[in-house]
Amino acid sequence: MALIKSSLLSDIRGSIGGTTYSRNRGGSYARNRTVPINPVSQSQVRARSSLSYWSDYWSNTLTSTQRASWNAYAETVNAINVLGEAITYTGQQMFIRSNTLLQLATLSAVTTAPLSNVQVAIAANPQTVVHDVSDEEMRITLSQAFTGTMLAFSGPPQSDGALSVKVPFRFYGFVVCSAVTQVDVPSAGLDNRVYSVGQNMTVRFVGVTSLGLVSNEIIMRGVAQA
Repeated sequence: MALIKSSLLSDIRGSIGGTTYSRNRGGSYARNRTVPINPVSQSQVRARSSLSYWSDYWSNTLTSTQRASWNAYAETVNAINVLGEAITYTGQQMFIRSNTLLQLATLSAVTTAPLSNVQVAIAANPQTVVHDVSDEEMRITLSQAFTGTMLAFSGPPQSDGALSVKVPFRFYGFVVCSAVTQVDVPSAGLDNRVYSVGQNMTVRFVGVTSLGLVSNEIIMRGVAQA
């Protein structure tokens, strides 16, 4: 799916030929018109199950006061889409985002929104991701210390010269960090990619705290080594 920015197509919806146009809270977008399929990989099944669980939790378990806290919190969080436009998530989206990551990190759910909207920032210099195939760890060197739980999501192996970062990611693993700049994320062993020495990869990192604060994402390319 690609976001579009055009005065002529700002409110177009529907399908023309093989392209479908629509709009959501992230802005206007265009995508290839496709026939729905039902993928059944472990990662996809887990993602669907998690989304369904937390959506139901939002509707049927949270109190109206708790939902109101997430709605108010969402209004204070600044988010930017890939075109650099400011967007606002719903309270439900913020609740699901935080608790999906907490669930992956085996941390307790957060039912009331964080009291602070201060972003948990992570940053890294280019070309600082390494995957050691001997111990199945993803290592990222950060340019500033991070405290919280770091989660990694890996893309498929790529041959030398492949440059795309628009790849399907799978949950790789997580590690609890305490004011560190070198983060070694071990494999969680669930539906992970298999890499050979010398292959390129794309890795997505995101941090989360026990209070449900979620960091910005870092998407970087690395190389598998012995």
